[in-house]
Amino acid sequence: MPNAYLTKRSRRISASIAILLALLTWTLRDRIPVFPGGESNAPVDEVKLARPQIYYGPANSVAVLPFSCNSIGFKAPTADEGFPGTGLETRPEGDPALAEGIAQALIDLLARVPGLQVTSSNSSFFFSGGDTALAVLAERLKVKHILAGCARQTAGGIEINARLLDVKTKSEKWSKSFNGKLDEVFLAQNEIVVATVSSVSRERGLKVPESLVVDPQAWLLYIQGRHQYRMREPGSLQKAEAALRQAVDIEPDFAPAVLQLARVAMDPTRVAAQGPAGYEKARKMIDEAIRLDPELAGAYLELSRIRRAVDWDWRGSSQAAQKAMEFQAGSAQVLSNASTALFTMGLFDTAVILLKEAIKRDPLVLQNLQRLGLLYEFSGKYEESLLSYQMLLRLNPDYPAVHAYRARAMLALSMPESALEEADKEKIPFWKRYARILSLMALDRREEADLLLLQMVAEHGNDAAYQLAEIYAFSGDIDQAFSWLDRAHRQRDGGMSELIGNHFLSKLEKDARWKELLIRVSIIKP
Repeated sequence: MPNAYLTKRSRRISASIAILLALLTWTLRDRIPVFPGGESNAPVDEVKLARPQIYYGPANSVAVLPFSCNSIGFKAPTADEGFPGTGLETRPEGDPALAEGIAQALIDLLARVPGLQVTSSNSSFFFSGGDTALAVLAERLKVKHILAGCARQTAGGIEINARLLDVKTKSEKWSKSFNGKLDEVFLAQNEIVVATVSSVSRERGLKVPESLVVDPQAWLLYIQGRHQYRMREPGSLQKAEAALRQAVDIEPDFAPAVLQLARVAMDPTRVAAQGPAGYEKARKMIDEAIRLDPELAGAYLELSRIRRAVDWDWRGSSQAAQKAMEFQAGSAQVLSNASTALFTMGLFDTAVILLKEAIKRDPLVLQNLQRLGLLYEFSGKYEESLLSYQMLLRLNPDYPAVHAYRARAMLALSMPESALEEADKEKIPFWKRYARILSLMALDRREEADLLLLQMVAEHGNDAAYQLAEIYAFSGDIDQAFSWLDRAHRQRDGGMSELIGNHFLSKLEKDARWKELLIRVSIIKP
């Protein structure tokens, strides 16, 4: 049930958010299914489960693969793919850091171009092994175009070969080769971006962003550091930090390298060891990155995350998220983060739009699909919520907590028997117990519910205060619900960012303590 405060704010969405939505009009013109389905312009909430058909993506969509000579689309195609070979099939693969570094630079630049749907590296780098057919890859990533390449250092500098493929028509749009000094890598990247935008975008006369030109040795250290950070192997974090510090020593004004050092500092393993000092260290580096480059979207993205997770400054988090959107509205991470920030503030319709756009660009990040289902639930669109979770289960039947989340939506639809059946399908013990308690309460089987609730309090009172508050509020025990919300606030429970729109807490909204709570967590002003 929508909150009264939400209704008032929804009528006066700030001008800044309206501007952000305007930035997305180029994607909204091509409303495509978020989930597997036919080539249709229906929004996700209209997509029904049907016989899957191949859908490559809209004309403005492109995925960039790592520039490895063994990458899909650059090695010899199979006989039935219909693409010409490259003539480079027998060459060695080369440096994976260089392959990823050039591809990531192209993704970052292309994501700043209005009118393009650019797949995030989270999804496109998943297919770096070279064993998936192009058509299958394009269908899974929901793109029409694949930008593939081969890059290696040579004695004289660097060699880059690139080509843009239209997978749907099985045609090569263009191919380019570069062979020059290492510092010419930035010019090569710019030329590839210009050629891609000209081939993929429907717009004409667009201002195409250019690569940041830095000392080439600093750049090599930077991409090595970023590659090590992505590896997530023992010792890789230390290697990442060492390479990035060397890059900054060579090029002190290298804002992306400073930002990447901040991400290293915010790594959970670092924070666990250093505590709040780790975040303060990261915050200073983020501020420095913004000083060096006031338009660095990633810096505002990380600032938004710190304000939300550490400061509990959700208004400040939303402001930083909007700033990131101004400079890179085509980034899946920027879109997803902005959606989360608006979710907390109760602006669900806008949050859904942004999250759908993020899913288009990062279709393999299933967490976003789960988040979309929760957003629909909080919006009061329970059927759409169930559909989102159903699609997620089709992609991963063992995804954690989804059955519990589906049980929540079923309870909102007054389907307690179905909710209990769904709860029993959940494999994660905590979430199974949680969903069963709610379902049993709805069925007025209080003795069973109370027994499970006592067990949950004993085992999870220190790490699930927010969920316990939901249960007590749903049962009608208002005082206990507020007591557990107070405890969740003291424990810094992340669930406190999901107060507005939660129908399990709706019985609390007429109590004076509810408004006081929203003021305390800075969701509304005094």
